[in-house]
Amino acid sequence: MIRAPRGLPNEGAAAPRTAVLASHQLADTLLELGSLFLLCVVVGVVAQRLKMPTIVGFLFAGAVIGPSGLALVHRPELVDQLAEIGVVMLLFTVGTELSITRLAHMRRAILVGGGLQLGLTVALGALAAQLGGMSWERAIFLGFLLAMSSTAAITKLLAERGELQAPAPRLAIAICIAQDLAVVPMLLMLPVLGGASSGIGGALLDTATALALLAVITVAAWFVVPRFLDLIARTRSRELFLLAVIVQCLAIAVATDAIGLSLALGAFISGLVIGASDHHHQAVGEVEPFRDALSSLFFLSIGMLFDVRTIVEAPVFIGIALFAVVAGKAVIAFIAIRALGMPPWTAARAGLMLAQVGEFSFVLAQIADRQSLLAESTHRVFMVVAVASIALTPASFALGRRFGRGQGETRRSRDDLNDHVIVVGYGPAGQGLVRSLTAVGLPVRVIEMNPETVARSKKEGIEMVFGDATHVTTLEAVGIRRARLLVIATNDPEATNRAVALARRLSPNLHVLVRANYLADVPRLEGLGADEIVPQELETSVELTARALRHFLIPDDEIARCVQSIRAAAYNIRKIAPATRGTTARLSQYVPGLQVIANRVEAGCRIDGKTLGECNLRRDTGLSVVAIQREGRTDIGIGPETRLAPDDVVVAIGDERARVTAEMFFRGPLAAAAESSSGRDSQAGGSPTQA
Repeated sequence: MIRAPRGLPNEGAAAPRTAVLASHQLADTLLELGSLFLLCVVVGVVAQRLKMPTIVGFLFAGAVIGPSGLALVHRPELVDQLAEIGVVMLLFTVGTELSITRLAHMRRAILVGGGLQLGLTVALGALAAQLGGMSWERAIFLGFLLAMSSTAAITKLLAERGELQAPAPRLAIAICIAQDLAVVPMLLMLPVLGGASSGIGGALLDTATALALLAVITVAAWFVVPRFLDLIARTRSRELFLLAVIVQCLAIAVATDAIGLSLALGAFISGLVIGASDHHHQAVGEVEPFRDALSSLFFLSIGMLFDVRTIVEAPVFIGIALFAVVAGKAVIAFIAIRALGMPPWTAARAGLMLAQVGEFSFVLAQIADRQSLLAESTHRVFMVVAVASIALTPASFALGRRFGRGQGETRRSRDDLNDHVIVVGYGPAGQGLVRSLTAVGLPVRVIEMNPETVARSKKEGIEMVFGDATHVTTLEAVGIRRARLLVIATNDPEATNRAVALARRLSPNLHVLVRANYLADVPRLEGLGADEIVPQELETSVELTARALRHFLIPDDEIARCVQSIRAAAYNIRKIAPATRGTTARLSQYVPGLQVIANRVEAGCRIDGKTLGECNLRRDTGLSVVAIQREGRTDIGIGPETRLAPDDVVVAIGDERARVTAEMFFRGPLAAAAESSSGRDSQAGGSPTQA
């Protein structure tokens, strides 16, 4: 607060009153916003319990508290402003998802299927509106509104059912992408339909000018934004990166607004530019909380336009209009997908998925208010039909599943990447791990926050994502729900804690291996859901002990017992998480020195082509074979007649001495010759640390 000079008592007396009034207004505003966000939370919980899209809940809640309902909102202009920011964030994230690679992969479904669906819906919707007495401008705009489907509702339901990669859902998503892209020309057409341009010639000139300026803005952003974000990302500061993302998004949005287009269009272009860069996962992860919070206010504000009296005044007309929209959109989508050569049941299921009005229809309706493209009565009917059609989406999905169930359509498909390893952090520890995993042919995905490391590693052919592992978007980008193992190799304790908790929530069955700096960190990581923890403090002690004793020529078996006692002490004082129940690491708790040993059968080795009975591994080495892994499958139903082949992995139980003795049976001629020339001492040098 700025204080008035002492010599001006009258002015000084007015300042506190003004400040107090301003303080009350701010408190009232914050209270109202807090109440709205609380309402969003309650509505979201209730909607999820009822298995319906949260969008529907927000729309209905807005109708209840809006002017036509209880009139509980006293500052609708503030809600509208925040809602518009929510639209900007929503279109920004949509742009980031539409990468050039993804668009190219789905180009036929997008261009043919999506183009046919959009064209037929706009044409038939406009024709019906003109027959009802509308002008051609308003009729075409109504066709625009009806052509959109709810991408948010569709993807949410598909993700919950794990069907995003099934044939019908993939086609439905492709058409949704076509609809999202169509928002851009639709936004450009709004001034023309609203009569802002003079005549057809003026309309074409205005459109051409806007497109030319839009192209200039897009090209400039394409060159400037990635370099700008790369410069900021080098600081390794999340706060600065978030500010940079918001600044560039708002800058492009303001630029498009200045040439007569919308803020939302600029945000979409900004997202599309970032989507083609290495920064898109991190950018979406940083903006996502703001998008979700503000977009909920957007749907609340749209719901405030809902007038319940419309249903009371014309229930029959509303029912007919709702049936016409849902059935008409399903039939049109069916025709569009059949044109792609898809089977009837696939087209029917995808058509039912798309049988609702989308959230971008509300965006178009809100932006078009200044052009008065819809009469008030038509606008009220549209809002009722739109909300009801989205509310019917779960029922449409259930009906569509019946079409697919008889044809095997509803089975959960698998992506190309499954059972892979995710490594968080590409420092010295992460690099060594990734090299080892890659050498044995395991699929690996890496998450790294250093943009220079990401750029360098991608040139080396390493699959790497720039992003923060504490964000849902980043973990989903590397397939967290389909991964087999997550290894967190960073040295940031707080980030590690958040990443472990988030990964456990997203994928409860995922095996999580974590690096910890100190023994004191282990109980907390264990409580967050880590399956195995490697404390650097303990492993340093183990390595120092082994090397010191080896310097005095202490036998390996005595070193192994010392190492085992160090680990046992750590277990006893509860500073290191005990082995997970059911894991092979518990064997050493019952039989000291016993461990699980895996060896790969190399071509030309002593046991290549022999049966287990002929190998006599138990007699000659002390190993007891319990399983054989072949071509990615583990077989425990083995016997003396089981024959070994090159690249088989023999899983056995034995002590350290058995492990060392057995190695010569599995090594091929080339490896054996190399080992004999270098001496066996170097082979057994690091073994105690593995006890």
